[in-house]
Amino acid sequence: MVRKAYVWFLRSIVIVAVGWFVSHHIDELSQHEFTINWFYVWMSFFPTVLAYLIMLYLWYRISMAMGFGAPIIQVGRSWFLSMLGKYVPSNMMVLLVRFETYNGIPKRKIMVASGMEYAASLAAASIIVLVAVCSESHLVPAYVRWSAIMGTGFFLFLLYPPVLEMLLKVGFRVFRMDSAIKIPPYRQTLSYVGGYLFEGLLQGMGLFLVLRSMDPVQWSSYLLVVGTYQAAGLIGMAAFFAPGGIGVREGVLLVVLSTFISAPVVIVGAIIIRLINTVTELLMAGLFVFLDNIYYSDKNKVNITSKL
Repeated sequence: MVRKAYVWFLRSIVIVAVGWFVSHHIDELSQHEFTINWFYVWMSFFPTVLAYLIMLYLWYRISMAMGFGAPIIQVGRSWFLSMLGKYVPSNMMVLLVRFETYNGIPKRKIMVASGMEYAASLAAASIIVLVAVCSESHLVPAYVRWSAIMGTGFFLFLLYPPVLEMLLKVGFRVFRMDSAIKIPPYRQTLSYVGGYLFEGLLQGMGLFLVLRSMDPVQWSSYLLVVGTYQAAGLIGMAAFFAPGGIGVREGVLLVVLSTFISAPVVIVGAIIIRLINTVTELLMAGLFVFLDNIYYSDKNKVNITSKL
């Protein structure tokens, strides 16, 4: 009961904060004459879809490396449906959907694979933020740069096999679970981080094109836009009380990007890119469910296997 009240209290703070930011610029919004170049908006779908497909492929590789796998269509169905679970506070639905899909696979394997996916994506986001703030060091405070440096080092250290194995043993011992897990080599794990780097740049490109549809944002600002988007995503992930980081991510984008892009454009752009991401997730989930029903009937569905 106390936890629920605490979560709702935090959500209220987010709603009030975002509401204050928007109301603070409401006059600018009402007076701003929006001229949207819809070509750029539609073009933003391409890097966004490609980014999601890269994330799907990386999860496919991680699950195979952890000793359980399935045909890519079944993996796609599971992954996109589990992504919809992030809109439930604490992201627990992501794991629950995966537990259901990979029925018969030890839950500890799914948890570790999901943790590696999470940590690799966070490490990549931290690297992008670090590169962005270093390229525009005169526009960002020093503490942001040091936070990016420490975040990058922390997540790369966390993914180092001996460290990860030690943490898993301690964690599984606490929960009285079998700790016999084979961790992929560090070089292979770093390749996942590299994949998420590319994915992050594509996600940022989607936002950049949306902003450019309303404002002549210079290409020289691309890295700063991408870095801000990744930083907003990191903060949104940390805000477990905000489903999918809703409100938190948009608030960070408004605070940072409005320093060199008009606030009304940032507000509308943040809303549009949120819609683009949500529509993409829904369409891709529907597509893979449809493909799964066509290619794998109940009689010939390939069972997900585990190399115990």
